[in-house]
Amino acid sequence: MEDGRWKMEDENLGSRIMQVMPVVESQWELLRNIRLQSLIDSPDAFAITHEQAEKLTPAEWRFIASGAAGPRFLIARHDGQAVGLIGAVDSGGEYELVSLWVSPLVRGQGVGLELINSLRTLALEDGHRAVMLRVSSENTTAINLYLKAGFVPDFTEGGHCASGGGTLQKMVWHGDHQTRYLF
Repeated sequence: MEDGRWKMEDENLGSRIMQVMPVVESQWELLRNIRLQSLIDSPDAFAITHEQAEKLTPAEWRFIASGAAGPRFLIARHDGQAVGLIGAVDSGGEYELVSLWVSPLVRGQGVGLELINSLRTLALEDGHRAVMLRVSSENTTAINLYLKAGFVPDFTEGGHCASGGGTLQKMVWHGDHQTRYLF
C-alpha cells in the first residue's frame, strides 16, 4: 500500500484500485452511510443498533467523524464507494480495535486485512506498540481473519459476556515482534 492505495485482483473485474483513508469531520455523511450499512448487514456484531445510529443528528455524526468522541475511523473505498470500515480507540493506554466491517460485495478480497494493516500503521505512528480487540468466541470468520492478520489470543483475562450472549475473546497484535501481513 502506498498513499492509502492498494491493488485488488478480482477474477470478474480484473485489477481494481482500493483506498483506505482516515475519516475527517467533513466526511460525516460517508461515515454515517457505511455505519448504517454495517448495522443492517451485521446487527449483532456491534454495540450500537441500527435504530440508535439512525437517530443520531448530523451534529453528532460530525462529532464522531472528527475523532473527538474517542473512536477514530478509517474507510476503504473503491470507485468512490465505501466498502469497508474500521474503528479504534485509545482505551486506557491500549489501542483497541472496536469495529470492523466489510461489504459482502468485497469480502474475501483482502479489504479486511488492508483495513487492519492501515489501523496498525496508524497505531504505531501514534506511539502504540500493540493493538487489542475483543471478538465473540462464536465469530469464527472474524477470529480467523484476526489470526491471519497476526493477532494472537490473550488468555490473561477471562472472557467477557457479549451483548448477544456468548463470550468475548481478547486478541492482541504486538507491533514490536510480529510482521505486517503481506498480500
